[in-house]
Amino acid sequence: MDSKEWDGISKDYYTEILSPIRDSQNSPLLNDLKIINHKEKLSVADLGCGLGELSPFLSKYFNRVFCMDFSPKMIERAKKSNKDLSNVEFIVQDISDLREFYNSFDVITSINSILTPDLHKVDKIFLEIYNSLKQKGKFFCVLPSMEVFSYESLLLAHEEIDKKHEKKIEDVRKIVRSFIKRKEHDFLLGITNFEGKQKAYYRFEILWRLNKAGFKNIIIKKIFYPWEEFEKAGQKAFPDEEMLPWDWYVIADK
Repeated sequence: MDSKEWDGISKDYYTEILSPIRDSQNSPLLNDLKIINHKEKLSVADLGCGLGELSPFLSKYFNRVFCMDFSPKMIERAKKSNKDLSNVEFIVQDISDLREFYNSFDVITSINSILTPDLHKVDKIFLEIYNSLKQKGKFFCVLPSMEVFSYESLLLAHEEIDKKHEKKIEDVRKIVRSFIKRKEHDFLLGITNFEGKQKAYYRFEILWRLNKAGFKNIIIKKIFYPWEEFEKAGQKAFPDEEMLPWDWYVIADK
């Protein structure tokens, strides 16, 4: 999806986008940012800031805050809703080119914003983020999970298998595909297509890509969402299942 498509989403952002800050059950990001030492002296960049949901928090705890998004409409709305934050700068910026910000930030956050289906660009973004951090800087990001859609397929299949009337495996496969829609997901490359192609990530892939960019001390956790929020995002809910759908939460050091 390009900046114009995100300009359109800006009008109904909170009804279309799952937020790990607002919608998740156990988002550790805010707590992890709070315990950073001497953060009141540090600079932080929020890349792909959207409507600036994280801006008030970052403004409260950090010295200087730079919020970037390639959608002018997102930045326009973020400015309006955060106009009283004196230490926050909102910038229209493509995060695949951060040359003017190299070695500028102590901390970088990115919440479900590295979504381009262009895999070369994905690698470039991670490298640009690495280069924009100061030495020993920290990167906190949330990335959509590709494994979630395999999990959803598994649950759909067993829902059909467990029904009283027996079905052949070929019939089960057709039913699952009719919901998942084969065209939506490229499981080999980790790309989904919900009204526009977007990147989702396998756990092993995150490790590989961040290592490739130069990051070290990589930690990967899960941020879980209630099934009802997953359903609002257009997926099928399985409220009786103990394991919830999730995004990946990643911490890495330069």
